[in-house]
Amino acid sequence: NRYLLGPIVLPLAYSYLMSNELSRVSLPVLQELAAVSQETASLFVRIGHFRVAVQRVEGIHPLRYVLPIGRRLPLHLGVGKVLAAALPPAELEAMVAGLGVVRYVRGESVTPSQLKEEFNKVRAQGYAVSRNEREMGVSSVAAPVLDASREVVAAISVAGSTERFDTKIDALILEVCRAAASASERLGRL
Repeated sequence: NRYLLGPIVLPLAYSYLMSNELSRVSLPVLQELAAVSQETASLFVRIGHFRVAVQRVEGIHPLRYVLPIGRRLPLHLGVGKVLAAALPPAELEAMVAGLGVVRYVRGESVTPSQLKEEFNKVRAQGYAVSRNEREMGVSSVAAPVLDASREVVAAISVAGSTERFDTKIDALILEVCRAAASASERLGRL
């Protein structure tokens, strides 16, 4: 009494990625971001209270763990914070209330009120920085991609070793914000 998806869905997924305007206009932006940052650049979209990677370009320093395209990840951690910060207030409140106390992989616990403060900070500054939240030794920087009506439709990020990020965090923030603005501009022209 179980159904499983088989390899027959792979052409559908490929067709989606190739025909989706967001993925199409973001690919050259991700390629440039990966080249400039030398880190893995990704594009995430929100599905409910999760985020899903829909596009990725590896830098010269590939990630030490595999993050498959299409895998559902928490919206309240890492790159997802950019997408969560854009939620309507009532939906954000409901999501945070359902989480309770969040524990990062580095061992730190975050209360719902601290998490809401973090989302407010991300919304105000226009980007999110994550260090050892979901995977130990991995950091990321993410910024929102906006559509023509100025709604957040995706997040662009770079991810890599926390050690490397600590030495170049300011430059990465600048490059990720530029990339997100470029993808937003390209998407807005459609």
